Amino acid sequence: MAVLASNVERHEGVTMASNSHFGVANQQFALLQPHLMVEAFFSQKNDNGFRQDLQTLVANFINTGPYRAAQQQFDQVDTPTVFAIGCSLDYNLQNP
Repeated sequence: MAVLASNVERHEGVTMASNSHFGVANQQFALLQPHLMVEAFFSQKNDNGFRQDLQTLVANFINTGPYRAAQQQFDQVDTPTVFAIGCSLDYNLQNP
């Protein structure tokens, strides 16, 4: 289980590895520069409703478009490596 735990931590980004969700996020932030999008958005809004609109903007950035596609592609490619632990899991609770 230690190998599986280590693989999951790397995959999810706990170790801040470049080949992780954390690493993919950093790559996408560098490429897409969302801070510029937020800055432009901020300059067009007044304080009323800004927080709600900003939450929607960030949610759309994370859940749609190139950022989401990059994270999904990483999952498709990398998830099988997470379970490459040198044995098979049989999910048999009677035989730990």
